[in-house]
Amino acid sequence: DATGVEDTRVIDIRGSAFIRVEDLMVKGARLVTPSGGFRSSAGANVQYSGAVDFVRCTFTDNNIAYSGADSINFGSGIAFVSARGTVSECVFTNLTSTQAGTGNSQKCLGGAVSAFKCAIDVDRCVIRDNSFSGGSSGGGGRCYGAVTTLGFWTGDESNVRNCLIANNKMGGASNANVYSPSGRQYFSQGLTMTRGSVVNCTIVSN
Repeated sequence: DATGVEDTRVIDIRGSAFIRVEDLMVKGARLVTPSGGFRSSAGANVQYSGAVDFVRCTFTDNNIAYSGADSINFGSGIAFVSARGTVSECVFTNLTSTQAGTGNSQKCLGGAVSAFKCAIDVDRCVIRDNSFSGGSSGGGGRCYGAVTTLGFWTGDESNVRNCLIANNKMGGASNANVYSPSGRQYFSQGLTMTRGSVVNCTIVSN
């Protein structure tokens, strides 16, 4: 429990392999994204790693706050960046990203589970009641929703199976309206995927 102290992250895994995180609750983390910078996950950050597994973990009450223009975050639950891993039987709830400033091109690339240049498996997870903002007063902001898997090369195929993705919301510059003007781009509030499969999931009320 990071107790809401600013600029805290609970788990950071970089350049590693064969790691299993099991039966852990991760909560109360808060990262502030500076102008022109990015932050990968207030909960668990996995970069340049392989075979990293999260099993029966709960991610709740984590927040990333934007503080200026050209700010980017990769999720308040788990963020995989150039990595491989699995997420199974985990719960993601009450995760938020909020705007602490104004400017251009503030992006939320996956709110609860984010995989950027990755291949991951998400199985038997509950992702619900999360709220993310990717808008910006100057336009050009993007928000990719609660679960985002962005694969860019051959083999970057992710799988989402047997999951409940429900009641997740995205906001614009005022964190109020997903259909904001000024060049903002909004993708699925539930699941955004570039390559892979979705099997036996319930995606509802997003």
